[in-house]
Amino acid sequence: LYPHKGKGQRTSYLVEDDGLSLGYQRGEYTELYFTLTSTTQNLHLEICYGHNGYRLPYQKLEVILPPGESRPLQITCPDGLTASVQDAR
Repeated sequence: LYPHKGKGQRTSYLVEDDGLSLGYQRGEYTELYFTLTSTTQNLHLEICYGHNGYRLPYQKLEVILPPGESRPLQITCPDGLTASVQDAR
């Protein structure tokens, strides 16, 4: 993640499917939205489903912040997913 240096908010998303079939055309895919809110004192990452039609092959996400980022990060995940921070700071 690359948070704003001061205050800001950024949303990005990831689309997952089986990578083999045309199942995505039948709704067999999952969208994960990542909203990172930055203040001068902390960071908050909210992860939520946009569309949940494909069972993800993982349940844990690993978040990496850039070296030198010292603000604490709070992470909110939907049911079935967990996330942790790999400390590169």
